[in-house]
Amino acid sequence: MGEAVTIQSDLYSLGVVIYEMLTGRRLYEAENPITVALKHLHDPIPELPKQYADIKPILNKLLAKKPSDRYENTDEFLQELESVFPSDTGTQPKLVTVTNNISVVEFATGKIHNLVKKKSRFSIIFFSTSTIIAIVIGFYAFKFRSLTNQVQTSEPAVNISPDQQTQRSSEVAMLLKLAETQLKAGLLAGTAGEDNAEATYQRVLTLDPNNPRALGGLETVAREYEKKARQQLNAGALQDSLDQIKRGLAVAPKQAELLRLRQDVEQRIAQLNARQAREEAQQQAQLQAEQFLIQARTGFQEGLLEVSLAHIEQGLLAAPDHPGLLALREQVRARLAERQRHVAVEQQRREEETRRQAEEAERRKAEQARQQAHAEQRRQQAERYLAQAMESQQQGDYDASRQFIEKGLEAVPNHTELLPLQEAVRAQIAVEQQRQAEQPSGREQEIKALLEQAEGHWKTAKRQLTSPAAKNAEAAYRQVLKLDTDNAQAQAGLEKIAQEYLQQAQQQRAKGALQDSLELIDKGLTVVANQSDLSRLREDVTREMAQAKVRQEQEAKQQQQKQQQQRLEQQRKLEQQKEQQRLEQQLLERKLEQQKEQQRLEQQRLERKLEQQKEQQRLEQQRKLEQQKEQQRKLEQQKEQQRKAQRLEQQRLERQRQERQSQPPPEPAKPRVFGSF
Repeated sequence: MGEAVTIQSDLYSLGVVIYEMLTGRRLYEAENPITVALKHLHDPIPELPKQYADIKPILNKLLAKKPSDRYENTDEFLQELESVFPSDTGTQPKLVTVTNNISVVEFATGKIHNLVKKKSRFSIIFFSTSTIIAIVIGFYAFKFRSLTNQVQTSEPAVNISPDQQTQRSSEVAMLLKLAETQLKAGLLAGTAGEDNAEATYQRVLTLDPNNPRALGGLETVAREYEKKARQQLNAGALQDSLDQIKRGLAVAPKQAELLRLRQDVEQRIAQLNARQAREEAQQQAQLQAEQFLIQARTGFQEGLLEVSLAHIEQGLLAAPDHPGLLALREQVRARLAERQRHVAVEQQRREEETRRQAEEAERRKAEQARQQAHAEQRRQQAERYLAQAMESQQQGDYDASRQFIEKGLEAVPNHTELLPLQEAVRAQIAVEQQRQAEQPSGREQEIKALLEQAEGHWKTAKRQLTSPAAKNAEAAYRQVLKLDTDNAQAQAGLEKIAQEYLQQAQQQRAKGALQDSLELIDKGLTVVANQSDLSRLREDVTREMAQAKVRQEQEAKQQQQKQQQQRLEQQRKLEQQKEQQRLEQQLLERKLEQQKEQQRLEQQRLERKLEQQKEQQRLEQQRKLEQQKEQQRKLEQQKEQQRKAQRLEQQRLERQRQERQSQPPPEPAKPRVFGSF
């Protein structure tokens, strides 16, 4: 995965080797190395044979996919291994540490001794495992000591011979002389590989870390870059000055003057860039404002005031103080206000006319509904009287049937069923009167019995006034009137029944149950057709029902108008939102176009700037190449002079040697005599 290698990496490799030693096959196999690597990253750990169940937890922890799930170090691994397979030699050493390599050998030796005694395949496997562990730990111990040696090499060597010290001093002197030559030639740092003063001084410091001339030389290189940077700064070339400063800081990163100078130059560059950006932004904004002003004037002339105002607002975003846009905005706002006033007046007139027409239509509709309701009510009343008349006819109460027929004809004079029924009832009444005239005997007793029967119906708990059929007070009184048309007691009883229904109807009216009150009134009128109180009460109740219906219709109408107004208001808001979204979309599209244009201009500016930089770099490289060639030529001349000097020196030494050879040999020295002074 390209991550850093740790001890957990080696533990994973150890687990791979142990698996192959136990099973005789590789941990993962595939057609190509890439697939094998992917299996190492993602595939589960293959199962071990059953006879190796004891080592399975240890192997799974060694082969864990996440490094954090493996053993933290070899000590932890060895402890767990020892807990599963303890040594029986009695001389097992302590756990291995990276600072004591001999313990690794002792550990491996103890394991070898133990495994030789057991002589099993499983023991041989773990002997090999222990050997691998020793190698891994030895590697980390060697790595630790190597790091220690590297730290120690930074100190001056104290165990070198005088000849080596002399050779190193001469090499340092030669490098210092070369560095001074490169410094005079202008080869400061990084201009031609290692052929520069900085590289040479660094080589000196590797041989003599505290060499004052090398340290001073690096300071000199940094000061040279500082001088060049100040020259570029005075000339106004800020970027070139910054480049020189960076080169100087690469040589001496803590040089105070260069650090202060870099801060000053970076501030100037930032101020210059900010000023240029502001100027470019102002110019761009002014250009955009002029374009929006032209578009706004065109929209104003064409009468597209909203579009013109949108262009003005966009232009003012770019240039808030543009006088032309501000003046045109006032004109557009004034024209919009005037148009809105006209629209409001016209809208109010139309709404008033619509409301008046709606009220008139509702009034006509209510009148028609009232007339229809009244006609329907009279028709229903006539139907009820028809049903009661037919029922009375069937019961033989022809006088009651005649009264019901007359009431029904009052409601609907031309009723097609009541008129024939009236003729039939009249004929039956005439027949009944003739029969009564022929049989007058026993009538008084029958009348008395019927009156007592009617009184009995009054005294019952539910007061059987008009129901059930043929067993009620009204029917008894009607039978009495058949026998004696002018019987005062029967007529008073019918009036009493009507008054009872009148009281009940008034009670229901007081409760607000108008329909129940009307039904009681109709029952009372069937008993006494022209009872004045019931008739007046019926008119009042009918009027109140009509008024209630009209109120309900008006409330329904008002609710409908309110809903219609809400729908219109919602529709108007939706249209306004759509118009606003359309204008915003147009603004957004124009803004995107402007941004694209700005990006294109910026891209062009950057491309020109890059081309200029490339041209400057090319010229700079050409200049540097020429300087390098000149420096190389000078160095060649110096080397040629050095070779000439060496040849002259060799010739001088050769002459001296020849002169020494031409001289006679010296006389032998006399032997010294010890003991005499």
